[in-house]
Amino acid sequence: MGLGLLIDVIGRYAVIGVAFALPISTALSNIFLGLVLVCWLASGQYKDKFRLFINNPIALASTVLFTWLAISLVWVDDLSYDQVHFFRKYSNLLFVSIFIWFFLDKTCRSKVIFAFSISMLLTLALSYLAAFGLLPSMSWLHATPGNATIFRLHITQNLMMSLAALIFSLFSVEAWRGGRKFLAALWGLACLLALINVMVMVQGRTGYLVVAAFIVLVFGLRAGWRGLLIAGALVCLGSFAVYEGSDSMRKRVNLAVSEYSNWQSERPVSDGNSIGSRLEFYVNSFNLVSQRPLVGYGLGSFPVEYKRQVDGTGRTPTNNPHNEALLLLVQAGIPALLLFLYLLVRLALAGRKMSLLSERVLAPALALWMGVGGVVNALLIDHAESLLFSLMMGLLAAASIASDIPRSPENGTPVTS
Repeated sequence: MGLGLLIDVIGRYAVIGVAFALPISTALSNIFLGLVLVCWLASGQYKDKFRLFINNPIALASTVLFTWLAISLVWVDDLSYDQVHFFRKYSNLLFVSIFIWFFLDKTCRSKVIFAFSISMLLTLALSYLAAFGLLPSMSWLHATPGNATIFRLHITQNLMMSLAALIFSLFSVEAWRGGRKFLAALWGLACLLALINVMVMVQGRTGYLVVAAFIVLVFGLRAGWRGLLIAGALVCLGSFAVYEGSDSMRKRVNLAVSEYSNWQSERPVSDGNSIGSRLEFYVNSFNLVSQRPLVGYGLGSFPVEYKRQVDGTGRTPTNNPHNEALLLLVQAGIPALLLFLYLLVRLALAGRKMSLLSERVLAPALALWMGVGGVVNALLIDHAESLLFSLMMGLLAAASIASDIPRSPENGTPVTS
């Protein structure tokens, strides 16, 4: 085995390590991420890597988005820690092009999906134990009564668990088609438990929206417009059933409705009003966008500009508007938003080129995951969510071209020249 091939093998295992560590530990996932970068740089074949990047629309779109955000540093009024912080967060977009190289190996793609699934099954099991009061108090445990979070805060766990539920369902379908009915039943049960975890056991309304979007997507892919109508009916009936049957969900939905109804744009929002705060953030952010719609205020400028906007009004400053589109618009204007939307479209369309059911569904699902989640959160600056997004984008980008890449008969490495 040549040195370059050995380094690539280590890199693939490091990518698998990232997938397993992401739901559990930021520090551990960063260690594996650093190893991925080192292996990518050390394994050579830079011309092949460049060709893979330049010929892949997903990798190219994510890099162009990051580049435009980086260019916007030029018109920032005063460089500060905020610019470094936001630059580092958005740099996860660059890893899409790095991940692709290792994901050309089909086995690596399968192992990464499985590693993420195992990590989420561990989270799911511990979450149920916490919900039933069977876990002792520990420093790393985020669970509180009525909110069975484990390694991550509730929004992150809910978003990851919603994606895991979809993956479990795909595993179940594939096992059923392969005649492994018992395994299909186990993955189906895992999917059901994950959905219950999202809808009932963990606070965070973003997960509700993502699960509904996934149901519409799956039925739409399966049966077209008829499937969309069926999915719409299922979402409505399911939402009503869960609302009536779950006291915790009913309270969260009623609270959201109350906060929305009581919000008044001319009056500052009281502390603890989640929906009202978001609406206030949106209005003030729109005002900022209207003043500089074309290029924005520059990367990392949002905290300072928003504080200037609300000074003297009695409103609370914030570091982000909890909306992906608005954060991009304020920082880098309309081009940033268009590049972000283009990335999601290219990702969704990539599913048509894939052979495996799981990858065909995951491509548009991941675009929905980021798009729907980004309506009420700025996920690209949340470490776990943005890195998971980049990891899965790299996997799907590679899946869309891997069958077209010839490989060396001696060692199986990609040959793109």
